[in-house]
Amino acid sequence: MKQMKILLISFVLVITTMVIGSFLKWHPCQAENKENKIQAQKIISETSSRLFAITHDDDPTNDAQSMDEAIRQYKRAIRLDPKSAEAHDKLGEVYSDKDMTDKAMKEFEKAIKLDPNYADAYRHLGYCYEQKGWLTKARQAYEKSLEIKPQYMTKLALETLEITEEARTLENEMEKLREMEEKLKQMLSSEEVPEKKAAIISKKQITKSAILPLVGLVILLVLIVVFIKRRKQK
Repeated sequence: MKQMKILLISFVLVITTMVIGSFLKWHPCQAENKENKIQAQKIISETSSRLFAITHDDDPTNDAQSMDEAIRQYKRAIRLDPKSAEAHDKLGEVYSDKDMTDKAMKEFEKAIKLDPNYADAYRHLGYCYEQKGWLTKARQAYEKSLEIKPQYMTKLALETLEITEEARTLENEMEKLREMEEKLKQMLSSEEVPEKKAAIISKKQITKSAILPLVGLVILLVLIVVFIKRRKQK
């Protein structure tokens, strides 16, 4: 009986020692992770503020230098806190501003994977899709962003996308008109009865004088609106 008590006490002591040891190992690690997250958030906040100030001083040289430095700082934040969706999103924004669209998309996708409800990341990803010409995917990303968090910038992006879609439709119509014109040229180059040639020439002149300038004017107006809205968006 005495031996059983000794064995039981020994077992309890071993278990207690293991639990305490695990706690001592876990606690500093948790404290370090918390400190890293705080440091990462501080880097993100300071870098974003500094980048905003510098990129609005109308100096292209400063813009390039500040964006390169911002990339280094956001990567540093990611090393400190790999699970920071904001750090990946901010890094993606800089890549997007530098026209490094593929890299930007990867960062936005990482941000969304870490936080599926990160509305800004969906909006930024939609913009990249739009730059790639993937208008359907861009619309889906914008709509997902609005679903999570309705905001003015996303609504504006979606309106701009609609204008881009209309412009693409007009471009397709212009292409059809050019194909028709080419067919008319081919017909005129073949042997035709004079009366038929005259009718074809008349139809061609009407098409060029009435339809093409009108479509061209519409496209010009659309492009002007897109340019103005994009400037407001930035």
